[in-house]
Amino acid sequence: MISNAIEQSKIHYNNNIDIQTIKFPCVEGGLPEGCENVDAIPSPSLVPTFFTATKLLQKPFEELLLQQKPHCIIADMFFPWATDSAAKFGIPRIVFHGTSFFSLCAGQCMKQYEPHKNVSSDTELFEIPNLPGNIKLTRLQLPCIFTKDDHITKNITKLFAEIRESEVKSYGVIVNSFYELESVYVDYYRE
Repeated sequence: MISNAIEQSKIHYNNNIDIQTIKFPCVEGGLPEGCENVDAIPSPSLVPTFFTATKLLQKPFEELLLQQKPHCIIADMFFPWATDSAAKFGIPRIVFHGTSFFSLCAGQCMKQYEPHKNVSSDTELFEIPNLPGNIKLTRLQLPCIFTKDDHITKNITKLFAEIRESEVKSYGVIVNSFYELESVYVDYYRE
């Protein structure tokens, strides 16, 4: 579908967009064949394996960069290694967040202030400190990254630390949002 739209725009607008595909290393990464996205993973216990497998994309990605010599790379947040790959070839890398500014800000405030640790039950309300809007939640509403301390959660926490580090080193960020929708959180994120 995307390929068709790009081909049509080449004809009408004479653009230079091209799609290159890299085969996802399912089996090489320890996953069953066909597990090319998180939705295809047969068990939550394989989520860390999936994200480890994405690191196997780095070498073919760098080979593609050598061939194509792009002016810029926009890579999903879940490919933090793309920042180092881009820097290796002197190419600006922009991080793509498929979530909203609100979600990014709320997650950062939760990590920084840990308000969920100051309540006595999973159903007691707490406010996310320093986040505009007086947002209140319970521990039951939080993703497991904040409430569990198991092997899977530790791996996900490590991945998010790598994501934050790569974002700081990258050229910039694109978020799946727009200013008029959540201006308060866009401004807060920039600060």
